[in-house]
Amino acid sequence: MADPLSYIREDEALAILLALVRAGGVNPPGETANVIRELAEHLDADGIPYEVLPARPRVDSLVATLAGQRPGKTLLLNGHVDVVPPGANWTMDPFVGVFRDGRVYGRGACDMKAGVAAMLLAQLALRRAGAPFAGHLVFTAVADEETGGELGTRFLLQRGLKADYAVIGEPSNLRVELGNRGLAWFRIAVRGKAGHPGRPATGVNAVAYAGKLVSAIADMKFSGRNELFEVPTPSITVTMIQGGVKANVIPDDCVVTCDRRLLPGETTGGALAELESVIADLPQPGITATVSTLHAMEAYVVSQDEPVVRALAGAHARVLGAPPQYGAKGGGTDGSFLYHEGGIPTVLYGPGNVELAHTADEYVDLAGVVAAAKVYTLLALDLLAVDQG
Repeated sequence: MADPLSYIREDEALAILLALVRAGGVNPPGETANVIRELAEHLDADGIPYEVLPARPRVDSLVATLAGQRPGKTLLLNGHVDVVPPGANWTMDPFVGVFRDGRVYGRGACDMKAGVAAMLLAQLALRRAGAPFAGHLVFTAVADEETGGELGTRFLLQRGLKADYAVIGEPSNLRVELGNRGLAWFRIAVRGKAGHPGRPATGVNAVAYAGKLVSAIADMKFSGRNELFEVPTPSITVTMIQGGVKANVIPDDCVVTCDRRLLPGETTGGALAELESVIADLPQPGITATVSTLHAMEAYVVSQDEPVVRALAGAHARVLGAPPQYGAKGGGTDGSFLYHEGGIPTVLYGPGNVELAHTADEYVDLAGVVAAAKVYTLLALDLLAVDQG
């Protein structure tokens, strides 16, 4: 058997990553078909079977399955291929794909086409080397992570995706991240009474009440703390306010949208009850305020004793020459779905600095992509070793 790591080459990593950046996948609208087509071409060339599964037309995800020589467990490598809109202040075309001074620039280069490229390289390396293993190595390239995951990872879980272990290639600077904070998006609908500003007593101003409510939300205090997490406390942020119809009409409605981040042990239901308590402490005659949940992903954290964590740490040490650092993400990821709905111990590990995600002139160091591909390869050989199958 050839050494699988010998098949992970920098030139191929660069070519794959540049092609993925150039394929786009901006979300919204979230059409990932072009990115999936690029991945499929590489899988076809090496004879790795896969399915393309559209949740909606051109909102495609891919499931590629490499089978071992005997039955055994399943390791899932997961990464999203949709990207946020490029925004302003770029010094280059965000979808040309530029390689300069060891870095690949472009929207999605860091978050997270780099991780996807590394996972594809790992699967290709094992195939080319004919490396013996037990069970299955499944690579999923998914849509929709940037707008909630309903049409990507969650869609695949609802179609029966299963695994014994999972790694998501989110940018972590090759740090082993044991989970992520949860999130809940809340909509607060404030209702008052329309009237004429020339006769203020005829109305009840929903926007004015919403202003008081925003201030009260900003003053919310949370007692929880977990130093493992990149952001160690819960948080809440008012992200949108919509109200009023005309300059000379007292507004009778206003909508306040909040982004609440949760630590393990907190629940979406509990966070909603906290907001309702803030409203109850801010009564005003003629005003009603109703909270509803727009979207939620629960927080999670796994133990360092999980087999996937131990194996990942060992693979990292072999490739990088030192033990990894540990942490957990401040933002949400598809790991919440894999862990809570799929029942899969899930760890986050990938190339790239998360602080560059969603920024102008986003980039990733190519050396990190190559290192991650080698780590994923050794991880698979460890977890899916024939004598453990």
